[in-house]
Amino acid sequence: ARLENALISYAVYILKMFWPVNLALPYLYLPPSVWPAWHEIAAAVLLAGVSVLVVRSWRRRPYLAVGWLWFLGTLIPVIGIVQVGNASLADRYTYIPLLGLFIIAAWGGAELVEHRHRWRALLAAAGLATVGACAVLTRVQLGFWHDSVALFGHAVKVTKDNCIAYNARAHALFDQGKLDEANADWSEALRIKLKYGNPYNDDLLYNIGATLTRQNKNDEALRCFEKAMQIKPTNPDVRFQLATGFIKLGHIKEAITMYREGLSLNSKMPDALNNLAWILAAEPDPELRDGAEAVRLAEQACSLTDYRQAVIVGTLGAAYAEAGRFEEAAATAQKAESLATAAGDKELAEKNHTLAELFRSRQPYHESPQSAHDSAGTPPPQRNP
Repeated sequence: ARLENALISYAVYILKMFWPVNLALPYLYLPPSVWPAWHEIAAAVLLAGVSVLVVRSWRRRPYLAVGWLWFLGTLIPVIGIVQVGNASLADRYTYIPLLGLFIIAAWGGAELVEHRHRWRALLAAAGLATVGACAVLTRVQLGFWHDSVALFGHAVKVTKDNCIAYNARAHALFDQGKLDEANADWSEALRIKLKYGNPYNDDLLYNIGATLTRQNKNDEALRCFEKAMQIKPTNPDVRFQLATGFIKLGHIKEAITMYREGLSLNSKMPDALNNLAWILAAEPDPELRDGAEAVRLAEQACSLTDYRQAVIVGTLGAAYAEAGRFEEAAATAQKAESLATAAGDKELAEKNHTLAELFRSRQPYHESPQSAHDSAGTPPPQRNP
């Protein structure tokens, strides 16, 4: 299959040199069975035919051999015989190899007009026209590089079943707040991967779930995260986002379980440590609170962030209060207030100021049931394709 892809790639590179249209980033590798058989046959005939012509002409026209072997040889490391990544080919791979074909064109053109003086003006005009056409095409191509939505949207249009392009455009749309469009692209990328028998789609399911969470479609988001966890049980991020979904639905026990399972896979996740510590310190249900464990988790999160994040330091203050360590709780909340003020977060500074006063009166902080459910964060999408 890779040899077949290599043959087609050689032919495509030659075609795009002479007719540079439908350029894209990326060109996704698809199984050769997707393409008509004549593509492979035509590519093999082209390469074999040119090679035979070069061999037969190497004494009279050595530039043919130099240019052709340069083209073939410098492409070997990136032609796909050893597949690297998901791309079948890439325009950037041809910067050096196409010099070989340019050698053939330059020396061949010179030979063509050597004894045909009338043709020189015609060849010069053709060269100028080619340069002008390339300038126009370059200007058009630059328009597709304006932003990620345009770039990968163009790739979607001019390539076939390009799940990488759909995924990349979805990230750009998500960043712009266009959640419905982002989910449509992620869903299409998922459909394509399933079409070609690729079951490892935990990243796409995660991204769809993250978007649904942002849209408060929490039941649908949970189903996506659960499917993603089934595909890749060792991914702690999926468990953390399942915990987020459970919190939004009011299933706090399940959320605690997911956080603990996720932290057993990766214990150096400050946000997850912070979130679990907050639940154990401030959850309305006393049966779920555990001040000592909340302190341990919050201290670990603070250590990982060098005690510089106001939110996490504030959680540590609440944990100290739940554990009955009110003097430390008040001092820590005051530090969180200072950090928030320095960061320009007035709302968070005021909240920690209120907490410090509460802790000085030797009272812990416990959320109301509704605010506990609303406090869960929204997961960002994963960037791997």
